[in-house]
Amino acid sequence: MVCDPNTRTDSEAGSQCETISVESTTSFTRREQESVDDYLWRLLHGGRLAGLHFRRNQVVDGYVAPFYCKLPGLVIQVDEDAENEATSHKARELAFARHGLRTVHIASETVVDRPADTLQHILRAARTSPPAQITVGHHGR
Repeated sequence: MVCDPNTRTDSEAGSQCETISVESTTSFTRREQESVDDYLWRLLHGGRLAGLHFRRNQVVDGYVAPFYCKLPGLVIQVDEDAENEATSHKARELAFARHGLRTVHIASETVVDRPADTLQHILRAARTSPPAQITVGHHGR
């Protein structure tokens, strides 16, 4: 279950939750030679996730934010190895943080194998107030 930040029910909010299902038309298939980033983009663009407006490959302070959402100030980074790659992008993430952006690292296997979980993690990050780095996948499951 994925909760819309405006209508969720959980221990933090006490309001309505909605279930986000990933339609069969948005399933990932390696046969089509689709990249994991392209697949995540199909899940996010057009306000499909709780009305959040994402941009792709937004330049911020000279660095590219792969998936950028101005409000609530979020950058999504898909990594082959979320733990190791998170530590290799420190300068870029510090630049994003100076602009009030939070960086969320998501393992590519999580995006492909568990897209609903991926969307739930992104929504959870959207509700996080201060800029912070959140790693999803591997040990962050």
